[in-house]
Amino acid sequence: NAKSHNRSKLFELTQRIVAQLPAGSVESFEDIYGWVYQGGRDLSGFIDGTENPADDEWRERVAVEPATGGSYVITQKWIHDHKFLQAAPTKTLEAAVGRSKADSTELSRKHIQSHVARM
Repeated sequence: NAKSHNRSKLFELTQRIVAQLPAGSVESFEDIYGWVYQGGRDLSGFIDGTENPADDEWRERVAVEPATGGSYVITQKWIHDHKFLQAAPTKTLEAAVGRSKADSTELSRKHIQSHVARM
């Protein structure tokens, strides 16, 4: 995972890193760029990261190993069915997530298979 405000430099950096890896150690490579959508919502329109640490001090406390100063990043690649997300009633989407779409309030009655109930 790498971040830069200059995509050209970011591209060049990733190309150099991949070129330095041992031959045959990388089967495939994807160059994917992320962005902040609608002020922090996911592509389904729900507020993303509701339960994540909000301030820098708390983020550092949960992300940095005190003994070594190290940390790691986990990334995910989601494939969205945009036609479904646009056509589905809000109540259906809220039931699947377990939160309200407008303000991310956790639903008092949520399906056992909802995202929130499984976390």
